[in-house]
Amino acid sequence: MKMWHFEKFQASKGKPGEMETFMRDKMLPYFRSRGFNVHFFVTQHELGQGEFFFATEAASFSDLDNWPEIVGAETEGVELLTRLVNMVDGTPQASMLREIGAGSTPLQWDSHPMWHIEGFNSKLNTGELETHLVEKCLPYWRERGFTVHVMQSQLGFGERSLWLLTGVDHFGSLDKWSELALAEPYGEQIMNELVAMLRDKVGNLVRDVEA
Repeated sequence: MKMWHFEKFQASKGKPGEMETFMRDKMLPYFRSRGFNVHFFVTQHELGQGEFFFATEAASFSDLDNWPEIVGAETEGVELLTRLVNMVDGTPQASMLREIGAGSTPLQWDSHPMWHIEGFNSKLNTGELETHLVEKCLPYWRERGFTVHVMQSQLGFGERSLWLLTGVDHFGSLDKWSELALAEPYGEQIMNELVAMLRDKVGNLVRDVEA
């Protein structure tokens, strides 16, 4: 069961672009040299809180027990982590997310330079929203050309229970979303049903710093 540890930083104390450069040129190469599958994103257009997202793949919760030892085993790792902590403004928020409804198309972060990330909770009983997304929305949206994934929170701190991730190639892609998703009666129907199920919705458009 592949999961992703998602950590959100509210802001950077550094100069504009300093956090992105540090993560791209220093942190990501070091983490990968230690065996981690990691990605870092910066907000392009914000509808809620948060400016930076740090995603790390985990096979299980027990992986988290080994992370401090792996990263902090060398002086370089300790120095990099210390610098990162000093750059972060505010308290980071973290969640463990597991993809549901992936089928034959599991999440590949590098398939798009940007991602629209939307988090929300459900107004309905446990499982009803997940079923609607997996059985109706995902198959239809993928058939219409979207790269879309649903992540479910396994462990979180003040975050939403479900996250909808949609790949974005460029800002112009957003102009086509309504046409692609709502052009047919069935598409409009499942979208209206989905909207009626949601509460506490937040969203961000984020860019991979390596894209």
